[in-house]
Amino acid sequence: MVVIKMLKKAFKLISLILICICILYILYIIINILMLLTEVGFFKLPFDGENMEKHLNKDYEELMLVVDYLENSGYDNIHIRIKRNEVTINIEIDDEKILETINELKRKSYQYIEKKDGIIYFERWVKFDKGAGAAYSIDGHIPGESSIEFLTKIESLSIDKWYYYEEDYNEWRSGKQKHP
Repeated sequence: MVVIKMLKKAFKLISLILICICILYILYIIINILMLLTEVGFFKLPFDGENMEKHLNKDYEELMLVVDYLENSGYDNIHIRIKRNEVTINIEIDDEKILETINELKRKSYQYIEKKDGIIYFERWVKFDKGAGAAYSIDGHIPGESSIEFLTKIESLSIDKWYYYEEDYNEWRSGKQKHP
């Protein structure tokens, strides 16, 4: 009788271990499938500089209203996070027109606005560890990693001082590991 109870407990323990191994194996397969899809471009961002150019032209008035306000705000670093139902800003903005414009940009799918190192950038698309949008250079210098974190691509747009940028944490990190 005691032997049978011990065998039942051992069988339950072995069954539990086998279930855990199967779950881990399934997760391993799922991760490999996701990595394969990433390599073939399934998770690529749905835009490019040409697409951003169209949005820049369409949203130019709103973007410039925010640029002018942030440029003359007296603050060097400003972060505006735009989520579905809320906007988080690290400074106080009393100007109702600017707040309405930020909300209008939220409706147009802009997700992040930041002023840093003489650059004001508007992140338009985010997907996993990638993002892209338009950057405005206050003094005309080309934006770099000091102003846009994980920057992997920058190209001039047709309007003076405006640039299309892409940021990709994984690509940036792998590039840093190759060239420390």
